[in-house]
Amino acid sequence: REQSLLMQNIALDYASRSASVGTSFFGGGEERAIDELVGEFANQLDNLSAAQQNTPQISAALGSIETKWRYIEKSLRNYNENTVPFLISKYSDSIIEGLEGVAAQYAAGQH
Repeated sequence: REQSLLMQNIALDYASRSASVGTSFFGGGEERAIDELVGEFANQLDNLSAAQQNTPQISAALGSIETKWRYIEKSLRNYNENTVPFLISKYSDSIIEGLEGVAAQYAAGQH
């Protein structure tokens, strides 16, 4: 669930920056840089993928999420170059949906 929220924050930050191309972008001040958030997401996704309690279904779902993530990660890290907000939005929504499914599988496995 936490990973889903992080992905939402990254996508929102990216969209905000994309909308401000050609003008100055003024973030909230205390918010963390998008590349820092991207790094955190990548690390946490790696940790999730390596978790010992993963079932084959969870591993497959995380593999799909990771493929989508790797596809948009470079664009997120280079948010000042060739922005692709539609692509980021589409893939981040799919990643969030996948993460929610994984969270549900983890929760079901704990009962």
